[in-house]
Amino acid sequence: MAIPTLPRSRSPSCIGLTANRYPLTATTLLLISVIILNEVCQVFGFGQNGVMSTDQDRLDEQKRIFGIAYRIAKKAHSGDFRDLPDARPYLEHVKDVAAFFPDWETKTVAILHDTIEDTRKKKPGIKVTAKTLRKSRIPGHIISAVVAMTKPEKTSTQKANEAKNSELKLANYLKYVKDTVKPNPLACRVKIADNYVNMRDLIAQENLDEAAKNQLNKYAQSIAILTAKSKPSK
Repeated sequence: MAIPTLPRSRSPSCIGLTANRYPLTATTLLLISVIILNEVCQVFGFGQNGVMSTDQDRLDEQKRIFGIAYRIAKKAHSGDFRDLPDARPYLEHVKDVAAFFPDWETKTVAILHDTIEDTRKKKPGIKVTAKTLRKSRIPGHIISAVVAMTKPEKTSTQKANEAKNSELKLANYLKYVKDTVKPNPLACRVKIADNYVNMRDLIAQENLDEAAKNQLNKYAQSIAILTAKSKPSK
């Protein structure tokens, strides 16, 4: 049985076939199918591996990385509670900060933002460092933002000096915000949210004592630094 030919009006113009001159054999049909499939792939964004290369792929990957980061944060903060102001499990604080952001990359920085700083004295397997984050396949720019948010470790002498001088302690904190956090865009965004969440939780207290007021002042100054316009370079 002969393979029927297409009517002239339906012949694929992309390869200039006409039903009268070129009968559509099985080989010809296969060739047409390949050409049409190639055009469809180009229009709809399929790659050579058959996977659609769209923003959805990147979104799914970012969500997967956030899942890894969440598990790291959950383990890192297990058993930790906030001292001021609400004594909640510490994981709830970083979840509050992460909830501010619609994109998964900033959420990932937010969920990890205290993991390095708060696990310095914890045992291996729980302790988080830039190296352990790399081993967990956290992207480099995410790690850089988390590192930027990590306050420098202080010596016993520095701690003693700050304990005696609250103005020195505040100055050191604001210097860290300006010199370390602000230059990193991701860290800067997350730090603003972190400061805001801390302020919100403090304000929710029935009575603001002097310590709470000092903390509010610190966070307000930090936000002012982070949101100030950079001076144009000369």
